[in-house]
Amino acid sequence: MVNIRSLFKQKNDDFSEIKTLETPLHVRLCESNLFETQDDVNENFGDLVGFVREWLQDQGFSREEAIMDFMLEQKNGSMRKDGQTPAALHEISQLIFFASCVEDNIQCEDPAGVIATILCHDLKEDFKIPAQQLNDRLFIHGHQQNKAMHTLLLDYNTISYHNGDKEKPNYKNKHAYSLALRERINPGTAKIVDNIHNAATAIGGLDNKNAAGYGARIALHLNEYINAMCNNHPQNAELFRTLQKIAGKTVQINNHLFFNDTGQPLRLTNEDYPIKGFDLPRGLHPYNIARDRVIAARPELAPMGYTFPQNSSKNSDDSPTYDL
Repeated sequence: MVNIRSLFKQKNDDFSEIKTLETPLHVRLCESNLFETQDDVNENFGDLVGFVREWLQDQGFSREEAIMDFMLEQKNGSMRKDGQTPAALHEISQLIFFASCVEDNIQCEDPAGVIATILCHDLKEDFKIPAQQLNDRLFIHGHQQNKAMHTLLLDYNTISYHNGDKEKPNYKNKHAYSLALRERINPGTAKIVDNIHNAATAIGGLDNKNAAGYGARIALHLNEYINAMCNNHPQNAELFRTLQKIAGKTVQINNHLFFNDTGQPLRLTNEDYPIKGFDLPRGLHPYNIARDRVIAARPELAPMGYTFPQNSSKNSDDSPTYDL
């Protein structure tokens, strides 16, 4: 039998695999009842990191755990632009989004490589950490130089648009950056997941003009980018199409803040959700993150039965109900 992996141009002898665990990460998170609102997620961020750490250990992803610790050290105490959300929730949420897909039997050639790229993708731009410093940090923690490490460092350089100075990008323009991402499967995948979380948190994290512009840029390039990724890396096409559906719908939800002049309620139906992946607690799902922020700004868009979520850990005797 022909090994289908040998047919694709980005060959890698160190493929990682996702173990089938008795309790997947998304189930552990849902059963904890700690992450039903965005306030819950912020308040219980330490617990969230604990769940992710346990999952990485169960998967045998020690390199990715070391990268997570390095990222957490750099972002310790810092907040995202809304002033309420821990900065490191950006990477942790993306890891959870991605894990929910691969644990639901969506094919990914190198899940550990994608997770590693997700966890380190902002270190160069935000903290001016060169690839060699990342390599040295991992070497100290027992991770030797091999083909997988070489791939990670190339992916790290690829996903970094600049080295800490926005005025001195590593690419001629954003289009050249996009083309480079499409050629490499791990950073190309990680960038889609990054866009999903950025879109989900744009309202309240950016001023309205910038939030609208960010969504418009994603919508403009999403189909072309996904089609190119599917052509370049067909083994992961189901994953790309799943992420495309989530990214597109999240941007559409945000657009209700700017373009819904009819006053139609902001409903979600079963058809809005992908067949696989993203079976997450309410406070961690990008649709709900975006929708709650839009409705907070425009309460008239709340559908019948919708109650704006309160911190469930503080209101356990009067938990709100939600319309889909």
